[in-house]
Amino acid sequence: MGTGLFLDVKIDGVRVGALSMGETYSGSLSPGQHVVSVVLRPNQLNLPPTKKSLTVVKGQTYALTAMWQGQTVVLR
Repeated sequence: MGTGLFLDVKIDGVRVGALSMGETYSGSLSPGQHVVSVVLRPNQLNLPPTKKSLTVVKGQTYALTAMWQGQTVVLR
C-alpha cells in the first residue's frame, strides 16, 4: 500500500483491525453472507471504502489481498 499507510478493516460494519503493508488479518466467520470493507488511512485522496461480499461456507478458508488498481484499492 505504501509507507505510513494502513488499511482500516471492517467485517459486516464492525472494525476488526488496522493492517500495515504485509500484515495479515485472521479470524472466523459464521457461514453465510458477509461484507468485508477496507479504507486506506490516512485517506488523503478521499477514497470511498472498498467492499467485497462473501458467501462463507463452513470449513472453507478465504484469503483476500488488497492492492492498487490505478488509483483505487481493490480486494482480490
